[in-house]
Amino acid sequence: MKTIRLTLAALGLAAMGYAVWTGLRSPDIHASNGAFLLTVLVLHDGLLLPVFLAAGILVHRRVPARARAIVQAALIATASLTLIAVPFVLGYGRIADNPSALPLNYAHGLLITLATIWAVALAAIALRYRYPRHPATTPHRVADGQPPSAVDIYHADDRTPAPERSPGTAPAPPPRS
Repeated sequence: MKTIRLTLAALGLAAMGYAVWTGLRSPDIHASNGAFLLTVLVLHDGLLLPVFLAAGILVHRRVPARARAIVQAALIATASLTLIAVPFVLGYGRIADNPSALPLNYAHGLLITLATIWAVALAAIALRYRYPRHPATTPHRVADGQPPSAVDIYHADDRTPAPERSPGTAPAPPPRS
């Protein structure tokens, strides 16, 4: 796994190096493009990254583990969608004499889409609380500090207790139907 990560990191650095080298040699790239890229980098590392890190820490500390992944997914979708929609909501590119350029109410569409994302997230959280994955029907495994096995999960699904077994033995296969 470490080799794969190092290979991917090397490939990424090589691609970025090639992009910088090509950009510096191109006559079409001007100093204003470099200033724009530097501004984007400063805004990302100085503003967005700390905000996202603080949000991640807050979610990790305040949201229960059972709902954390769903809340994180909804936050990522919200941030991505908002970042893409901001130019449309603010009307960048709208021309007064061309009503067909950006003709819709994009703020309204953004709010509807964000409400849908969070409604689905809340429904998923409610379902996760209503139907937990691993109910505490396997006290012998929990007491041993072992994760539930496939047999334990099978028996948890039909709400019958798992068969007793001594520690260190293989679980019994599930009964055939």
